[in-house]
Amino acid sequence: MAQNQTNVVSTASSDTDPFFLHHSDNTGLVLVSQPLNSENYLSWSRSMIIALSVKNKIGFIDGSLVRPDGTNQQKLNAWIRNNHIVISWILNTLSKEISPSVMYRDTAKEMWEELKERFSQGSSPRIYEIRREIVSLAQDQDSVSVYFTKLKGLSEELANYRPHCTCLKCDCGGLKDIEAYLQNEQKMNFLMGLNDSFSQIRGQILLMEPMPPINKIFSLVAQEEKQRSVSSVGKNIPSVAYQVNTSKGGYQSRFGANKQRPYCTHCKIQGHTMEKCYKIHGYPPGYKTNNKYAPRNAVSNLVQEMSPAECERLMAILSNRMTDVNAATNEQVFQVQGIYHALSFQMRNLSSTFWILDSGASKHICCDRRLFLKIHHIQDSNVRLPNGVLIPVSGIGNVRINNILLLEDVLFVPQFHLNLLSIGQLTSLGKYRVVFDEGIAIVQDARTRKMIGTVKMIQGLYALKIEDSCRSNAAINLASVETWHRRLGHPSSDVLDALHSVLATNKHSLANNNDPCMVCPLAKQKRLPFVSLNNMSKEAFDLIHCDVWGPFHTHSYQGHRFFLTIVDDYSRFTWVYMLKHKSEVTVLIPQFYAMIQTQFGKGIRSVRSDNAKEFDFSQFFADKGVISQKSCVERPEQNSVVERKHQHILNVARALFFQSKIPLAYWSECVRTAIFLINRIPSKLLNNKTPYELMYGKIPDYSTIRVFGCLSFASTLPSSRHKFSPRAVPCVLIGFPSHMKAYKLFDLQSKRCFYSRDVFFHEKVFPFDKSIDVPLHDPFKDVVIPVAPRDDDLPNNDNDVSLSPTTSNASPETLNDEPVQIRKSSRQHKPPSYLRDFHCNSVSDKVSLPRYALANVLSYEQLSSSFKAFTASVSSNTEPRSYSEAVKQKEWVLAMEQELQAMKDNNTWSIVSLPPGKNVVGCRWVYKVKLKADGTIERYKARLVAKGFTQQEGVDYLETYSPVAKPATIKTMLALAAIQDWRLVQLDVNNAFLHGDLDEEVYMKIPQGLSIKGASDLVCKLHKSIYGLKQSSRQWYAKFSNFLMNIGFIQSKADYSLFYKGSGSTYVAVLVYVDDIILAGPSQNLIDEVKIQLSNTFKLKDLGDLKYFLGLEVARSKRGIFVSQRHYALQLLEDMGLLAAKPANTPMVSHLYHSTDSGKLMDDPSKFRRLIGRLLYLNFTRPDISFTVNKLSQFLASPTEVHWQAAIHLLKYVKKQPGQGIFLSAESSTQIRAFCDSDYGMCLDTRRSTTGFCVFVGDSLISWKSKRQSVVSRSSTEAEYRAMAITTTELVWMRQLLKDFDVAVTDPTLLFCDNKSALDLASNPTFHERTKHIEIDCHYVREKVMDKTIKLLPIRSHLQLADMFTKALPLCKMKPLMSKMALHNIYCARPS
Repeated sequence: MAQNQTNVVSTASSDTDPFFLHHSDNTGLVLVSQPLNSENYLSWSRSMIIALSVKNKIGFIDGSLVRPDGTNQQKLNAWIRNNHIVISWILNTLSKEISPSVMYRDTAKEMWEELKERFSQGSSPRIYEIRREIVSLAQDQDSVSVYFTKLKGLSEELANYRPHCTCLKCDCGGLKDIEAYLQNEQKMNFLMGLNDSFSQIRGQILLMEPMPPINKIFSLVAQEEKQRSVSSVGKNIPSVAYQVNTSKGGYQSRFGANKQRPYCTHCKIQGHTMEKCYKIHGYPPGYKTNNKYAPRNAVSNLVQEMSPAECERLMAILSNRMTDVNAATNEQVFQVQGIYHALSFQMRNLSSTFWILDSGASKHICCDRRLFLKIHHIQDSNVRLPNGVLIPVSGIGNVRINNILLLEDVLFVPQFHLNLLSIGQLTSLGKYRVVFDEGIAIVQDARTRKMIGTVKMIQGLYALKIEDSCRSNAAINLASVETWHRRLGHPSSDVLDALHSVLATNKHSLANNNDPCMVCPLAKQKRLPFVSLNNMSKEAFDLIHCDVWGPFHTHSYQGHRFFLTIVDDYSRFTWVYMLKHKSEVTVLIPQFYAMIQTQFGKGIRSVRSDNAKEFDFSQFFADKGVISQKSCVERPEQNSVVERKHQHILNVARALFFQSKIPLAYWSECVRTAIFLINRIPSKLLNNKTPYELMYGKIPDYSTIRVFGCLSFASTLPSSRHKFSPRAVPCVLIGFPSHMKAYKLFDLQSKRCFYSRDVFFHEKVFPFDKSIDVPLHDPFKDVVIPVAPRDDDLPNNDNDVSLSPTTSNASPETLNDEPVQIRKSSRQHKPPSYLRDFHCNSVSDKVSLPRYALANVLSYEQLSSSFKAFTASVSSNTEPRSYSEAVKQKEWVLAMEQELQAMKDNNTWSIVSLPPGKNVVGCRWVYKVKLKADGTIERYKARLVAKGFTQQEGVDYLETYSPVAKPATIKTMLALAAIQDWRLVQLDVNNAFLHGDLDEEVYMKIPQGLSIKGASDLVCKLHKSIYGLKQSSRQWYAKFSNFLMNIGFIQSKADYSLFYKGSGSTYVAVLVYVDDIILAGPSQNLIDEVKIQLSNTFKLKDLGDLKYFLGLEVARSKRGIFVSQRHYALQLLEDMGLLAAKPANTPMVSHLYHSTDSGKLMDDPSKFRRLIGRLLYLNFTRPDISFTVNKLSQFLASPTEVHWQAAIHLLKYVKKQPGQGIFLSAESSTQIRAFCDSDYGMCLDTRRSTTGFCVFVGDSLISWKSKRQSVVSRSSTEAEYRAMAITTTELVWMRQLLKDFDVAVTDPTLLFCDNKSALDLASNPTFHERTKHIEIDCHYVREKVMDKTIKLLPIRSHLQLADMFTKALPLCKMKPLMSKMALHNIYCARPS
């Protein structure tokens, strides 16, 4: 026994023994680089056999090494070890789809035989495919090497499929003959597939006896190709006959002085290549072999020689037929002289359909306008005749001779009376060649030598006749002037007269037409113009003009967005009042009237304004005897004085803004200063007097005026300084107040505005002008001037309301009054009915789009074709909103019938009479289109939904709670599926709620579509729960969860809607959201088993791979999973009428703080609540709007107009990127990271702080929250610590959730906080006077730190990602945070 063991050991140690294992032979070794898939079994198996032969392990797959019996245990162990090694090597070379199906085989031979049986049977179709590819394979544009490689690969693969002799005993010679035949077939396939340019060397090889091997043939052809690449300059070189240059200095080759001349390998002569060799392609007619080069200035073989007498006769003919035109000097002159030396006989009445071939003309010339396909007018171009006469060219265009020959850049010369075809222009582009022979000329394709047409000699001329079909096609373009009038969109007669030479129409024919166009008045009728006489009043305040400008998109630093402009008609003196709301006009006009009476002792006689509601002072004007003049609707010209004054004001204000570079929030000071200056500037309308002079009767004082926005130093007050305090502070001049003798200044240090008299100026220094070379941005470019929208806009809660006029000597007192309700149109705007089946702006089209069209922010160019089709299907399928709409479509009628039939089969109800005293629940139909993974419609689903809001607690229902999947759970499942490459499958349960038994007694009205004959008091007594009942979801959830647990699933403690079983490769997870189900796991087979088990009990619809779930659009690639709510966002924008709104850059204006008393209460708060509810769901994939939505949701009890405008602003931000979502990376770890932050005491109503946090799994953002804290914090440390405690609870829950998803969580979870005091409080067991009241939270956080559940880490404030969830940030701070959170937009439109 010992001797046998010694022999086994000694044998196994030899490398010739199959049981020998080298130290590099391990289970992770990959023998073949290309893994096995369903198409490459032959190459894979051959590679594996070679590799296993090298390893001396081939016996384990061919069965030659059988399993030893148990007598020799050591040998048996060696065999088992080697067998497992070979099995691991085979598994390492299998694709992920194949390896799970064979990994449980016991021996390598069983595994090998199964793979062979499964994948080696598909050889016949592949052999047919290879043969077809070999027959159709040609060189085309490939190089010889690339072409040979393709052919060689196909041939070798085909040879592997052929049966081979394995006995090696054949001696008849037939095997050698078969091999020689196959090699010869491979040679012929290679040679016949070469391009025609290799015909010479192909012929030489075919004449060789014996024919060389295939590799030698490739070497010869490759050598020929290489020689050509060195000696030839390309295929596009024209013929040698056209390239000779015999200028002074002798012959000069077209190949340059430093380049080698081409060499023909056929005739062994330099000067041309084999592709141009006449000995191969034939000599042209008239070719002279004794002259090496063509004579100077000769056109070889194109025209026949003529005698001098013939030339004289021809010149006389042409001179008589051409119209004399005075010679003129023009920039462009085309030569036409070759025809005088090329024709031999007199032409006799050739029609305009003939074209004469001319070798001397530089351009094609046509005299018949009817032959042109298209033409455009040109000027300053002439044709020079041989006698020096210049003939003008009227146009240039295209003429078609036949179906192939198209002449481009043909000159239209009506006075020429001939059609010339320039041979030089025809052959210059290398497309055509002309070959002349006796009595005939042939036009050929220059590349293929295919004949295009023949030209016969007519009376000594080579005349080509245009085909009748081409002539008729050209004649289509000719029409009467009335037709052209309709074609060109009904232009005026002046326009048509300007185009008469191009269109070949008569001048003034439209104006002289007795039949007027009946369309033009309907389409282009205009109102009569206004005659501006500049009539001015004779005295001041006889007439004043009023209007409101705004709203401006940026609030001023005092909260203003409008200003009221009042202009005196006599003096053009102007007053401006800054407004927060238009309703303030109702207070200012009476105050202005009182100010005029007090200061000037005069009353206003007339007031001119538009029809805006804020100028409705009919009762006030009647009491004061003032005449009110109103302009007509949509005729701002009648109020032109103040409208033009707005333009003047903004021109000056822009100049001040660009000059000073002050912040845009101070635009109101630019406007005030502009008024101050305009009233002191002379005007031509006022005979070079100033408005100030006409109003006050004296010249204004210019000595106090300084440059706006310049650097200034204001003296400090003596009472607020000591001996070593600065005596002045640096400031910026921002205004000239009218109510005091001082300057208005902006303190650069304290950032406050104040007034001072003791100021020194540096008028050439502008503190805000940091970069002069930067292009200026127009702050008022988005404002329509001069007409402003007539709607109330966002007010501001700033108490600094300044209503003082800029230039008056008195300040009217500020009064508070209710804002005037501005009239708004009651018209309902609906999209056209023909667009219901389309997703507007999803494809680019050359149509007129609005300025802020959806196509500017949404594009589908970057999507794959399959996902693009799915997205278009989601967007285009519309769903009925009522029963009356659904019954008009047969597919929805069928869906309702199926729903009613399912309820009948399930015994959902019975028709009974309503018992007395019982409550009846209503019902309605809800319609939903279910889509497959490829975007096609899976089915039309009609749900009968009970109106559960009419149920009475204790009568119709008792308990209602039913868990649904948390958003974080769904995103966690998607993130782990991306990281671990899980399959995601979506299921839909038919009539899910019908599976739940109903315990209560519930009666429902007869549904629409169910016809019941009988008494009118019949109702449906429900036996099973249906959609809409308050207890229906609970009944369904109880039944479904019990079934899952009965088949082995475990209910998650972190989320009761999650069920799982198994681990590792056998793990399967089921996520339930009412009747929508997601299956996830690494094994497709296990997922299929679960689907079968579910379908045996419930009626299921398999929707395929997860693409669209609860309004979430899921796009998956190798890089990860992208989740967005594009369709939901677009639907929200469409319902709110904001698809064409101007996008906003941020969700909320950063410097605005809302409170419950901001603005006027809304008349209908329900629309605000509905909008916030929809925005809360959009927050599922949009963390960038989380803070804004949370902030606005705090005002649901009593929303105001300010809150409504803030919500509209948020929708405009959503419009900027409707397709934005979160990206869950596949190249990420599963470590949990979190960031928490707080904003101390920023709630103006309660002074509570705001908590914000975000949680990542690896690089994927999973959970986030923005929420106002429940109690008031006494310090920022306490606020930060409470935020840390809330985030810790989320992290503990996330850790448990990951464990339920079969993810090991061992390391502490990282929590980043930017407050050092809060970090110390969580780490040190020390309590202070200020923190002892938060001891409970402290114990909880510290406990999780001590047991290493979490680990606290500091972070800098500018890197704190949670900052976006605690406050409204400007765009410059928001964009970097969004980028770090992996927020992407795959639908982003590319800049044009």
